[in-house]
Amino acid sequence: LLVVFATKSYSSSYQQPCHHYDDTSVSCSSKLKIEGDLNFQQKKYLKAAVLYTRALEQSKHNNLTVRSNRVMALMKAGFLIKALQDCDIILRDHPEHIKTLYRKGSILKAIADVTIDKEGEGKDLM
Repeated sequence: LLVVFATKSYSSSYQQPCHHYDDTSVSCSSKLKIEGDLNFQQKKYLKAAVLYTRALEQSKHNNLTVRSNRVMALMKAGFLIKALQDCDIILRDHPEHIKTLYRKGSILKAIADVTIDKEGEGKDLM
């Protein structure tokens, strides 16, 4: 859901995200991560999540840092289910990754809170 929405919203500006970097010693995946980090710092959480997604797609291996950053961006953007799925992917390979364990707990609490609030106020996860 996030990728479809994000691709439609940001496709024109992020189709070739690595073209504006001159430093060829840094991989496209690393450049996307850096750009994602900058967007996260600017509280542009959805843009950051999109850039982290693209960084993961460009990477030849499952990058723990990028996926962990994407979890946080997705959480901040309100995509709790997708963030939870990323936590499960990380924990499959790194079952004791403390940041991810903490974030998963935070997500589960937020989901429980939304579920409780949903009955009274009609809130939703997406």
